[in-house]
Amino acid sequence: MRIKLRFFKNFLIVAPLQVLFIPAVFAEQETITIYAVNYPPYSIETPKQDGLRGFDAEVVIEAYDRVGIPATIEFMPWARIMMRAEQGKIAAALSCAKAKKREHFISYSPPISSATHSFVAKKTYDGETPRNLRDAHDKKITVVDGYTTKLELKSAGIPYQAVINDEAGLNVLLKRDFDFFYSTREFVQYITSGKIIASQIKYFDVKETSYHLCFSQGWPSSKFLLTKFNKGLTAIKADGTYDKIHAKYQ
Repeated sequence: MRIKLRFFKNFLIVAPLQVLFIPAVFAEQETITIYAVNYPPYSIETPKQDGLRGFDAEVVIEAYDRVGIPATIEFMPWARIMMRAEQGKIAAALSCAKAKKREHFISYSPPISSATHSFVAKKTYDGETPRNLRDAHDKKITVVDGYTTKLELKSAGIPYQAVINDEAGLNVLLKRDFDFFYSTREFVQYITSGKIIASQIKYFDVKETSYHLCFSQGWPSSKFLLTKFNKGLTAIKADGTYDKIHAKYQ
């Protein structure tokens, strides 16, 4: 009987503490900071006068708004984003492709956009046309460190030189003795549109890939945030908001 009474007293002491703790946990889940790189048209670090922030950024912010969670986007190099995600120090990242190397620390949302992985070459390139990764095994290639494009080359055993970002990749391609910059056609076309450089390059498309909002499994509320995002994404696709966002970038 004394044991039962002692248990009951302990329960009365612990239970109120648990009740007080639950709102604190949910308070931490009411906002989210998502990390990205400057990767137009997917995410744009410094919007121009048109105010466009990138369609992936806009989709994510709008989806979370539908479920009452304010979302903000912050920018840093991709390799650092993935390192901090693996450490559980950030909640989520975009635009993020699936990769086997990330499976142990990343959970993926449904696809939010897609991209065309392409070998970008100088207009003067007159070598063989690469139709897949293996066709470029003997070429000099540059790629952005941490991107899935780099992981693809590494997995295929194709030599490459990694650079910090896409702008650096284009510079290496055009100013040094390289055959290809392995990147995303949509991104390169967007940043070179209306510029002289657009007439100096061409593309050899290799594969299509999907982009996701990626959640760090080490972040305390990642499952909650993923569930909420999926609900918001479904809502904005159902009422046409998703299509309206993408239409602004066409």
